[in-house]
Amino acid sequence: MYTLKVIGLILGFVGVGVISSGGFSGDISAAGILLALGSALGWALGTVFVKKIGNLVDSIWMVTLQLITGGIFLLCIGSGFESWSSIEWKLPFIANLLFIAIFVIAFGWLAYFTLVGSGEASKVGSYTFLIPLIAIVCSSFMLHEAITLKLLAGLLLIVVSICCVNLQLKPKKVKGELDSKSNKSPA
Repeated sequence: MYTLKVIGLILGFVGVGVISSGGFSGDISAAGILLALGSALGWALGTVFVKKIGNLVDSIWMVTLQLITGGIFLLCIGSGFESWSSIEWKLPFIANLLFIAIFVIAFGWLAYFTLVGSGEASKVGSYTFLIPLIAIVCSSFMLHEAITLKLLAGLLLIVVSICCVNLQLKPKKVKGELDSKSNKSPA
């Protein structure tokens, strides 16, 4: 981590905060905010953990275990709140369920863990700041939601953030290093 990366990550958080600030009007759920912060902390710790053990574990097994564990947990909790008889098992529901389960979740997490294992966690993680950007663009086109100056400012901060985190800096050469290299005679 160098200074430009830290600045980039902070700008990304500020950008997401600017975009989200309009949602803090009216009744605010403290539990919802705590769950969102817990989710972000879990994501960050999980990314660091995967980077640390990524070369020791197969990515496919890591994703499989995560999906099975999470699926069983959600199935148990959800069954306590919803009735199985209220599900309409028709083609649109089944097609959406399969598409989301296979392509969005399974392949998405597999790609994420593979990229984290083979690259820098901070660089791969920085691209998650694109999620609000994509959501805003989609809601603008599909739901005809207005794009405000606040949204544009937040989006600009996110783009600058990603650029800062992924910018390759060349190491500076120290003057003494250059002098000692030029004074060496070929052997």
